[in-house]
Amino acid sequence: MPRRKPSCSLNLHQRQRIRASRQQFLHIPDDSPAQNGLVLANYGFNSEIENDSGERFRCTVRETVDGTPAAGDQVIWRQGNTKQGVIENILPRRSELRRPASQGRLQTVAANIDRIMVIFSPERFLMTLADRYLVASAVAGIDVAIIINKADLLQGNEFRAYRKEIKRDLKLYRRMGYLAKLVSAHNGKGMKWLTQQLTDQTTLMTGQSGVGKSSLIRYWITDEEIRIGQLSTLGRGRQTTSASRLYHLPIGGNIIDSAGIRALALQGIAANRVADYFRDIAQYASKCRFDDCRHDAEPDCAVQAAITQGKVDSRRLFSLHSIVDSLAVGGDGMLLLQD
Repeated sequence: MPRRKPSCSLNLHQRQRIRASRQQFLHIPDDSPAQNGLVLANYGFNSEIENDSGERFRCTVRETVDGTPAAGDQVIWRQGNTKQGVIENILPRRSELRRPASQGRLQTVAANIDRIMVIFSPERFLMTLADRYLVASAVAGIDVAIIINKADLLQGNEFRAYRKEIKRDLKLYRRMGYLAKLVSAHNGKGMKWLTQQLTDQTTLMTGQSGVGKSSLIRYWITDEEIRIGQLSTLGRGRQTTSASRLYHLPIGGNIIDSAGIRALALQGIAANRVADYFRDIAQYASKCRFDDCRHDAEPDCAVQAAITQGKVDSRRLFSLHSIVDSLAVGGDGMLLLQD
């Protein structure tokens, strides 16, 4: 009979039991003081943290802790007799970005973020995808920037038309008040400006694979290996986990390199209220005849009128409708990051 594979979907009680069993391998001296720590990454059942002196430790989580630590979290922990310890409390977060997890749970991607920086490459820039991040960031109350990396790929006369189109789209976002820029980690174009935006802030960097996110991080982080797919070894067994990870910037501030995000949480946002988070559409949506207007074929739709008058780009309404449809496909509160 083939061996049954263990389920990856664990309920809260099961996770607490696993946490407790892992802690039996740790010895925490009675006189070990409680101290502050910064979570650099979480690998499922244990986290890598940094103390106030910059030393790094691998910590399991006390079974009584409510929730799971995420990169950027401030925690209270106690050290064992090795480079290991136990997290006893997660301090209140000033912000967090969450995504749906198994069994209806929400998983925090990163915590205490000042800005989300969404990275694209020229050939993979999609307004519909950018807007999904913008809406999710607005719901979470976090500032956001749109960065198109690999500007060096647009050199040459054959790319003049597409380069002009990209710049036009970025200008559209800047008119709405967003940071939006075409840069290149390869030749340094726009990198001085981008560096200034990161100083003294904690920035979550996210984007699809192949857009040059790691090359951007390596532009600033030169003395530390960029680690993706860390190996968790605390307690029994081994577990390879892709995780968000925090890096300190030499200029001051932090960047959190997020793992691949396929969906974001929009809990509590009704489909007919998504337009409220489109900065260029919201001012007209509030003037529609019907409160539940889809801005499609309804009479006296102020958004359609604004498009006809050239006040709103028609592609913005297409993007809005794609998000509303995505919420319907993904389920309540789940925003799929795909078209």
